[in-house]
Amino acid sequence: MTKRSRDKFNGDGNGQRPTQLKSWQAGAQPFEPAPPVLRMNRAVARFTSSALPSRSKHWRTRGDRTGRIACATKAGRRVIMIVVLLATVLVCAAMSASATTLERMSVAKMTQAAQLVVRAQCVANSTAWDGGEIWTFTSFIVEDSWKGAPSGAAQQLTVRLLGGSVGNLSATVSGVPRFRHGEEVILFLQPTARGDYSIVSWVQGTFRIRRDARSGAEIVVQDTAAFDTYDPATRQFDAEGIRNLPVGALRLRVQSALAAQSGEKK
Repeated sequence: MTKRSRDKFNGDGNGQRPTQLKSWQAGAQPFEPAPPVLRMNRAVARFTSSALPSRSKHWRTRGDRTGRIACATKAGRRVIMIVVLLATVLVCAAMSASATTLERMSVAKMTQAAQLVVRAQCVANSTAWDGGEIWTFTSFIVEDSWKGAPSGAAQQLTVRLLGGSVGNLSATVSGVPRFRHGEEVILFLQPTARGDYSIVSWVQGTFRIRRDARSGAEIVVQDTAAFDTYDPATRQFDAEGIRNLPVGALRLRVQSALAAQSGEKK
């Protein structure tokens, strides 16, 4: 550093005040940037723009040093970009890691919330864009209705659920069930404004019909048997869905909920 620049920086004894660095610049000396990297680049860039005029003799005669500052600044920008990208990835990962939170609902509560409770068989799946989102549309043949009836007593209905794949784009939403062709299920359904249906509490309103390996009897397994739901009473997350319950027993629970609901209305 030349004497003129040093005097300008430290004060030349003629009543001129020295250049004052702010608190975040403390420890950053001219052309000797201090760690960390992000602080270093901000301090150097601020010092060179405020304390050293771009047309000064010092600036012209110290081109090699200013070149190093420029390189350091460019490197710092790349570091900042990398940090921003990493932060974005971490935020996305955190959002993915924080799975959908579903409050635990009893069969009675889901029966009250649903307009339809049906036994149905999956016959088709399709995906499409709608309202800026990817949706999966699953068609079911209604085999039996436990509550309500599809509009116009139709024997087929369509359930729309968020997520799916369209072209090279895929969207996955935690807690949203998917269905295979030919699969039989018990569904708790609500109508949508589009004229199709959605499932009450997604996986919680989905029961897969299975065959008991020993007796051959039909049983149901709720999707939340493998998906944590939130219990407000205990403030705990647990996979407490129904497992291996006879289909008839589930139907009795639905009927009991309907009877209780009718009694409340009276």
